[in-house]
Amino acid sequence: MRVTLPNGDWAELRENVKGGDRKAFKGAIKFKVNTEGGFQEIAGDLQECQRYAVLRRLITSWSLTDYPIPLAEPPDIAEPVLERLDLDYLDPMLEAIEPLIEKIEKSGKSSKTSAAGSSDGSSAETPPTSETSL
Repeated sequence: MRVTLPNGDWAELRENVKGGDRKAFKGAIKFKVNTEGGFQEIAGDLQECQRYAVLRRLITSWSLTDYPIPLAEPPDIAEPVLERLDLDYLDPMLEAIEPLIEKIEKSGKSSKTSAAGSSDGSSAETPPTSETSL
């Protein structure tokens, strides 16, 4: 899909997501663990890291001649390319891939729930038994 950017520029993005895209999305999360104190730190830019990881895989071409196409570069070069883009350029591309991000987030999740709900109206997931399969 072509995304229109300011000043007549554009970016061409892939319209489907693949397993590697989901892996990049989930793998963008980095934890720092202090094994002695059990402290765990999660960066405040968690969602941004995930979206950048996917976006750099989806841009197939663009008219921004001052910047290399992120897909053609290793992540340590591609990530700074996206970080240097003005938000007026970056935000339209991030908005365009949001349906694909939602697809990634929903993929691989089981939607099977128990037909019988609890007294508060919620339903619990039915664990597999020897008679059910995943």
